[in-house]
Amino acid sequence: MKLYHVILTVLIISGCSPSIQQSTSSSTGYDEDVSSYRPVIPEMVTETENSATARIEDVEYVEPTEHLRVEIDSILRLKGARNEGIGYLPGFTIQVYTGMSREDANRAKNLVYDILIDEEPVITYDQPMFRVKVGHYYTRLEAEMNFNLLRKRFRQALVLPEKISLKE
Repeated sequence: MKLYHVILTVLIISGCSPSIQQSTSSSTGYDEDVSSYRPVIPEMVTETENSATARIEDVEYVEPTEHLRVEIDSILRLKGARNEGIGYLPGFTIQVYTGMSREDANRAKNLVYDILIDEEPVITYDQPMFRVKVGHYYTRLEAEMNFNLLRKRFRQALVLPEKISLKE
């Protein structure tokens, strides 16, 4: 049985050994000249500052023709007239408190003043609920920055979609 294992091991080792054939690059005999296909790159010429300014001064001024100013002005006037009727934009606000207690709403408003100095919270009353909302943001990303600051103190805070008045 031992002899069987020895023979099997020798066969496996000899079968796994790689057969190495060394070849040289000269034995392939392949040689081709591809220099005619290579692009020719001219040498870089370094210019002095004086020669660059001299070239700019040599350029003649060309009067522009076919102005688009009239067409652009008329398009802007049309867009302005169309936008005059729009009184609001879609945006976002942060609601930090909703409840039935006016005192709690005032406390929440004062805490918001402490956390966000630049923002002015507003208390609204829709019977029977008081709501404290903060800020008018044009994108959700803007609202999320202040929301993360307020969320630490107000766990029930929400970012809500709201129409932002353009008249303010």
